[in-house]
Amino acid sequence: MKSYVVIVPTGEIEGQFVSATFPNHHEVLAGNVWVVGARQATCAEVCEALGIGQGGKRGVVTKMDDYYGFYDRAVWEKASAWAAQP
Repeated sequence: MKSYVVIVPTGEIEGQFVSATFPNHHEVLAGNVWVVGARQATCAEVCEALGIGQGGKRGVVTKMDDYYGFYDRAVWEKASAWAAQP
């Protein structure tokens, strides 16, 4: 499983939709910023699952599995646990 950061403008996607799309693998970082664990292989597939780019919905999805950048320890531990799942 891979981990992604999802950022959308306010009002584009509801948090309940993100949690329903990734029910056991989501963490809210801010009102419209999430970390999700997904079996999708690409950022484009995560965008598609969330409807980003469809019907005018805007947003950005970035893969965060690699060891670069800096993340809050709790977020990194959760994402690392997701990565260990088949």
